[in-house]
Amino acid sequence: MVEQVERITEIEGFGKYITAMLEIDAFFVNEDRHTNNIAVIYNEKTQRYSLSPLFDQGLCIFADTSVDYPLELSYEACLEKIELKPFSMDFDIQLEAAEELYGTQIDFNFNIEDVNAILDSVAGIYSEEICNRIRELLRYQIRKYSYLIKK
Repeated sequence: MVEQVERITEIEGFGKYITAMLEIDAFFVNEDRHTNNIAVIYNEKTQRYSLSPLFDQGLCIFADTSVDYPLELSYEACLEKIELKPFSMDFDIQLEAAEELYGTQIDFNFNIEDVNAILDSVAGIYSEEICNRIRELLRYQIRKYSYLIKK
């Protein structure tokens, strides 16, 4: 796919772009990445393509609490329910393949204390249950994907 996109669009580094996208999706547990929300931008004036900003992150962090990921489910149970797209049903398999080809692309520059501070700042806007689920999930993700965290 990467080779075809680069050939057609003349965009260099599309593999690194896809790898970064997959790293972000894996870390924030975005199961809704599919080929309809991987895009490039075409500029009519220059007749050139460029990389699109990432979009459609709406299902990150088990956002669907009404149907797929009710708050009664632990984050572990939610992780087991993930139905990932587009290249594999497993975040790690996607990442291993992409990072083997294009290297690691993301360095997150935050830690669990930063997550806690942000969640504390939105206390009252989101329920304690939602904040606690996000806190637990991101704590787990920070440990799991520690190589993506800039120290």
